[in-house]
Amino acid sequence: MANQEDTLKQINKSGFPFQLRVEHEIRLTQQAHNWSVASREHPWTSADNLSSGFIDIVLKHNQFSTFRLVIECKRIKADDARQLRWVFLLPDKESQPTGLASCFEVEGRGGQGQTGEHEWSDLRVWDNVRLMPASLQSEFCILTSDEQRKQPILESLATEVLESIEGLAEEEVNIEKSLGQPSNTRLFIFPAIVLKSGHIL
Repeated sequence: MANQEDTLKQINKSGFPFQLRVEHEIRLTQQAHNWSVASREHPWTSADNLSSGFIDIVLKHNQFSTFRLVIECKRIKADDARQLRWVFLLPDKESQPTGLASCFEVEGRGGQGQTGEHEWSDLRVWDNVRLMPASLQSEFCILTSDEQRKQPILESLATEVLESIEGLAEEEVNIEKSLGQPSNTRLFIFPAIVLKSGHIL
């Protein structure tokens, strides 16, 4: 029994159970939202090979094949097993939901060039697109940590997610280029961070 309890404690210290539960809920509700799991722990490498990592979950849309959703699952706990809350501030009481969301858009074209060899060109930009449903938008996030020096910052977490999206786009483009066939490719890759707990003021 003691070994089982120790094992459970060790498992619960990691974020994998939360990640697996998020994936389970996505699969369970797939018919409602039309997103399906394309991969988990997906490896990525930046175009300059200076950074790399793993994406927790990659989703693809069943109806719009050009849509991808990159999900980072994050759970923060204190040393005494307390759940620490992510607090998002809305300074303006009159704040209204917005339908704008950032995405990484890739548009590429491949075909036979004047020399007879296969040529490829693409454009990659971050852009805002309008999605439904709308939601509130906060520019301020607070997470009270027991140790200020180890306090996680949402900006650093988001930076890694954005880098992973560009890495995923690089992989998709390289796959399309390797086919050596005339093609037109367009991708919309959206970032999402799923937090274990939070509170909106």
